Amino acid sequence: MQEFLNEISRQAGALAMQFYKRGVSYSTKTNRLDLLTEADVAVSKFLVEAIHAKYPDHHIHSEEMTDDINTGAEYEWVIDPIDGTWNFANHIPIWGVLIAVMRNGATKYAATYFPIDDHLYIAEKGFGVFLNGEKIIVSDYDSLDRSVGHFFVNPERVGGQKLAALWPHLLNNNVRTRNYACMYGAVLVARGVHNFYISNGGVDHDHLAPVLICEEAGAVVTNSFGEPWKRGMKDMVIAGPQLHPKILELFN
Repeated sequence: MQEFLNEISRQAGALAMQFYKRGVSYSTKTNRLDLLTEADVAVSKFLVEAIHAKYPDHHIHSEEMTDDINTGAEYEWVIDPIDGTWNFANHIPIWGVLIAVMRNGATKYAATYFPIDDHLYIAEKGFGVFLNGEKIIVSDYDSLDRSVGHFFVNPERVGGQKLAALWPHLLNNNVRTRNYACMYGAVLVARGVHNFYISNGGVDHDHLAPVLICEEAGAVVTNSFGEPWKRGMKDMVIAGPQLHPKILELFN
């Protein structure tokens, strides 16, 4: 299954790149930043058909599919065909393909593929995470001072007021923040080049694959209250085990 996941992630990325190079038409869904392109639909169709042909009894959920296939099956595939559609549609080279494979409700495999960098992250629960075949781990940096990471918070969403309270503390600690408008910032934590990821945006198809990748790299993943992150939660704090508790302390 992992080899198949590797294969279809790269194939989906290659298909998306064809659209990216020539430009795409798009429409808005819920607001001007929430876009749908012809590439989202095409990549979703490719992945759903490939998975269903290989595993006809598996549950399949895709962001761009109206109805799930085989709801309630032991295995579930959760797909975000293009994470970072705003970037994709506007030729900003930060976007990727996200796939999580669940078994009985727990994430067993995860893949995130960023075609621009040709960076494929593959994780299996309990067996670590690999970037293009090389095992990766989180940074052991343990200070807020000059730490670097992703910070995106909407005060009106779940955990927003609590997370927004971090902002002045981050500024006071010379923290460098980025917002990639997709889950790219989370996998940078897994890779060890960023120190934290803080957000309360996104849903399951955004979160499930990157969360397993970060956990398998050694990161701590919680909600804004410090509770272990679970499917369905929107607020998340991801950091190495030395830095994570120091971020949570800022809430107090």
